[in-house]
Amino acid sequence: MRRSLKGLIVCVLLCVATVVCAASWPQVENRLQQWQGAKEIALPQGVDPFEDELFAPVAEAALMQGYMVLPDGVSTTTGLVFSIRDTSRGKMLVLKRGEDGAILAMEKMQPVAPVAVLSTTNIAKPLATTPMVPAPVVAPPVPTQPAQTIQSVSLATSPVSVSPVMTATSSTLSVRHPAQPVAQAELMFELGGAPVQIVAWPLGDGAIDLYVMYDDYIQRLRSDGQQLQLLERFTPPVSPTRALRLDIGDMDGDHQPELAAVWAEDIRGVSDGTNSKIHSWVLSLTDNGLQAISDDLSGYVSLSGQQARLQKRSEFSAFTPEVYALDLNDGVVVVSDEPVRNDTRLLFNQLEWPDDQSALVWNDDDRLMLVAKSQNTRISGSTLLTDFGRYQGPMVSIPLQDPEYRSGFSAGDRIMAREVVLGRRLIQQQGSVFTLVRGRSEGLPLVGRPSGVDRLVKIDRVANGLSAGYPFAAVEAFMIDFSVYGQGSLEAIVLLNEKADGSGRSYLRMQAQR
Repeated sequence: MRRSLKGLIVCVLLCVATVVCAASWPQVENRLQQWQGAKEIALPQGVDPFEDELFAPVAEAALMQGYMVLPDGVSTTTGLVFSIRDTSRGKMLVLKRGEDGAILAMEKMQPVAPVAVLSTTNIAKPLATTPMVPAPVVAPPVPTQPAQTIQSVSLATSPVSVSPVMTATSSTLSVRHPAQPVAQAELMFELGGAPVQIVAWPLGDGAIDLYVMYDDYIQRLRSDGQQLQLLERFTPPVSPTRALRLDIGDMDGDHQPELAAVWAEDIRGVSDGTNSKIHSWVLSLTDNGLQAISDDLSGYVSLSGQQARLQKRSEFSAFTPEVYALDLNDGVVVVSDEPVRNDTRLLFNQLEWPDDQSALVWNDDDRLMLVAKSQNTRISGSTLLTDFGRYQGPMVSIPLQDPEYRSGFSAGDRIMAREVVLGRRLIQQQGSVFTLVRGRSEGLPLVGRPSGVDRLVKIDRVANGLSAGYPFAAVEAFMIDFSVYGQGSLEAIVLLNEKADGSGRSYLRMQAQR
């Protein structure tokens, strides 16, 4: 009788453990059930599938679904691979595809806590314990380890490595991973380096060309909705310090893109302070790849649709008021002899909208408002009160004509230059304007963790002013830049980073309009 009771209790506990395992790792369980490849899994090296507190129940669940657990040290290219990754949010359990390292599931690991179970004897002794399987938690919307797609891509030989990551289409893009195959708007890729700007050019049939700008080059990528392909890149003939702006348009209406690329080169003088020299080119796809079709224009270049504009900077000012037109003549960029208008603002801090008589501009409080271009005055009731958050865009160093002093008059107190920060991107699409809202914060120094979400905002003109809406899902990462495109239902490409200044891991997120 006692043996029967003991056996019954053991069976019940095994069943409960299996149910707990399945419920505690929803992403892993879902992927194991839907996997169509080889039924074999590889555990991290050195893990004992019989004794390890974390992987023993995982291995048991896999075995119950007909998987073969490979011996220690044996890898697989046709099955699935488990790994553990340390992140700023704690340890993550990662399930990857052995063929290319694509991440299929990613769940946060909680510290193993003991839970009491019934003793099967009447002898007085401490309760036996069995490890608790971690409970499901919300996973961050980023992958934890780069993988290679399309071709063998190595950081040692190529400036970019990419890896697809499945994410959800919920309001924060971070809860459940969808079953394969996934739609284009449910993919995220990890990018190597520290990209600053991104623009997109749809090709049709779900394909799209992406141009990603770094501090010293531009990388062209192609996406078919499931993976990225590395194409050519453009390296400027100077040594820039940082990227400022990348725009895309069609200057001559031939349905082929032109790009406007702007960099800054910091010239540091011992007694004159830092001076940012502006370098810019108009680029086009030629038989030889991505090539410059202009000389160094040495100014800020804005390109939208078929309209291209150039604005210079002066010795002690971030910009001059004169704005010149750029045109294409036999494939060569020509600058107008006379300015087409005079502006009191930098090209990148405004957008002509909703008509040619008004402009949407960033004011001193980092809010958007409409101004009448003829009088350069604010249109009554047009200031949008939405809090766009603190956004640190690229900056330009301008030397001061007369030095300023902090507190004393020593050399260390002298300020020789000031920094001018460029505004966040404004994109006009289907009569609306899109920009980004910085709702995510880095937390307290040293002890704080990032929290909050960033999102894209859609701005429309209404009878009594401006209105704001949010057609795309928020993301639990810092938005660095974005591009919006499409006919009818819009799509967005968002450049994300783990850190607000863009110095962390970078990701490319594809989003569909909700």
